[in-house]
Amino acid sequence: MSTIDFERYIHRLGEAFAEDDPAVAAKAEEEANVRRLQAQIQALAQGDVAAFRDSVTDDIEFEVVGPPDVPFLGRWRGRDEVARAVAHNFSLLEQQQSEVQSVVAQGAVVVLVGREKGRYRADQREYDLSYVQVHTFRNGRTARIREYVSGPEPA
Repeated sequence: MSTIDFERYIHRLGEAFAEDDPAVAAKAEEEANVRRLQAQIQALAQGDVAAFRDSVTDDIEFEVVGPPDVPFLGRWRGRDEVARAVAHNFSLLEQQQSEVQSVVAQGAVVVLVGREKGRYRADQREYDLSYVQVHTFRNGRTARIREYVSGPEPA
């Protein structure tokens, strides 16, 4: 994904959070968590895995569940292991084109629904996946990320 795509993606997170919610102005905790998620994505877009690492709890849990042909499935725990996994997972992909479809936040939880197309670097296979990410925050840091991947999308 290019920087321009990341910028659009990050901006879209905020837009999607506010869509169709006349009470969004009263959701300070949720808005703060969406901004934290935007900052994490910005750090990763800039290749700053250390900043991402600093934005998560010491005991973070990260899990990606999906079809067996997706090369970045797994479960990781702890700040260092999760940061390494996130960097490794991004290194497996190229020509990423991600789209935020919706964002729902309640209290400490932000749910991001999206779609991504691209190519697996190792074998040059194209992919087209839908995903749901559930980010749980604690004391201003991410404590858990669960990602559910499905695909390919029907034509």
